[in-house]
Amino acid sequence: MPWTIVCVQCLWENTPGKLPAGKFLLTNGQTTHTTNGWLPSHHRNISYDLVFKSNGDIFQIKQMTMLKGKKKPKVVAKAFKYSITRKEYNVKADIAYRDQATWTIAVLYRQWRIMPMDIQLTFQIITQDPEQLYNRYSDISISELQYNKTKALEAVNTALASWGDTPLENLTGFNARMDWQIDTKYNTASFKSPGKHIHNLQKYQDLWTTQEEIKMVKKIRKAIRADNCDVQLGSITKNVEGIFVVKSEEDYYRIQCYVETDNIVVLNSKDIKLDNEHVCIPWAHTWGINDWLKLVNHQPKHYTCIGRLDQYTRGRGQIFQNMIDAKWNVTKNVHFKVPIVEMISVDDMKTFLLSIQAKVIQCFSSEKWPHVDTGRRWLSNPSRIRTITTRKDIHPPRIPLVEEEFTLYTGKNASVIPSWSYEGLPVEVGVYLCGPKTKAFDVHVARTHCRYKMYVVNCTTSLFSWKNKVTKRITINPFI
Repeated sequence: MPWTIVCVQCLWENTPGKLPAGKFLLTNGQTTHTTNGWLPSHHRNISYDLVFKSNGDIFQIKQMTMLKGKKKPKVVAKAFKYSITRKEYNVKADIAYRDQATWTIAVLYRQWRIMPMDIQLTFQIITQDPEQLYNRYSDISISELQYNKTKALEAVNTALASWGDTPLENLTGFNARMDWQIDTKYNTASFKSPGKHIHNLQKYQDLWTTQEEIKMVKKIRKAIRADNCDVQLGSITKNVEGIFVVKSEEDYYRIQCYVETDNIVVLNSKDIKLDNEHVCIPWAHTWGINDWLKLVNHQPKHYTCIGRLDQYTRGRGQIFQNMIDAKWNVTKNVHFKVPIVEMISVDDMKTFLLSIQAKVIQCFSSEKWPHVDTGRRWLSNPSRIRTITTRKDIHPPRIPLVEEEFTLYTGKNASVIPSWSYEGLPVEVGVYLCGPKTKAFDVHVARTHCRYKMYVVNCTTSLFSWKNKVTKRITINPFI
């Protein structure tokens, strides 16, 4: 049901080229709703089809329509207390009321992308080439469109309709480019030519790829070389020097389970300084090509890369594997995996799990097990998995945890997850719940995340010859 603005209750930080985000009282004709977020126009004859977050804030604008009879914004006086004068606001509101760029961008992008965006520049790029919306090499690309053909076509047609063009009719080129992008979601090249519709296609290292991919690997090659990079294959050891660079706050916490150090930075943090420094990259096999590009932009002088080939790769490409394939000098470390593995048949899964004497039990499976609950829950900010427990010193609304003191909110049940998706803290006991889709390599990967013991439950196939190397991707190698 469409919503219109009753009044603007508060205006937040003033940003160039757009109205400020704020707090709004909305109505759909039957009820009112107070919400926070950004709306492109505040005139009361603008109708919005909105998607709200669970907390009631605006998540997405799906559509906006101008109703008959222009009604100027109604803004309470105290709304101007924080960021903008009424005079400046009135000018911006009148411009936004009929600004095609603002209206188009508002229905294409999520709120968090719009706030720092130069709307006019982005709109200009889209008008020149609407396919930049899903092109993964473009700065204005929308990630959820890059590998979803239906959503990408819908976004392109929405953009075309906003300035009066007809929808795409000949989809041959669009389909070819989307198919190529989907096929190279993790690979950076192909053995076979994808055809004439792919922009900037080139044969390189006997593989078909694009000039954008070649440019990226050449940048990595220039920064990371055999003479300034130490490669360690295996688990993290204590005898490592340099600044530890990790991808997330969860990895920041995780590295301290292995090494006693405070010399750690998160790659995406603002104002980190790594130029001319010796950096250490733990779990280097989980870094995609975009992560490496961000790192080399900081211009470290020396790299220590620690990774494994018996856990899943993340992101696009396989840069750590490329280092190994380049025949650089490699220090081989211990590959830790829990030594105690018990094969067991179970009829009553709940009773079996309750019988395990451990505070942290993580189940792994490629199947769905919605009724299994070992107290593992997803938490956010940062995204991580933790274990609910009971403690007398923690009282509601606080929820006590094993790994941390408490939380105020828990997300979905994370008691059973695929082993390929796990990047969390090592767990006391792992339980692999077998099924028809169980792969030997997945069972091996689960072992690498367990500290004391792992149970393999209801296995009907032989796992004695467990595969212990991840499948190589089709990539162009920066180091050869």
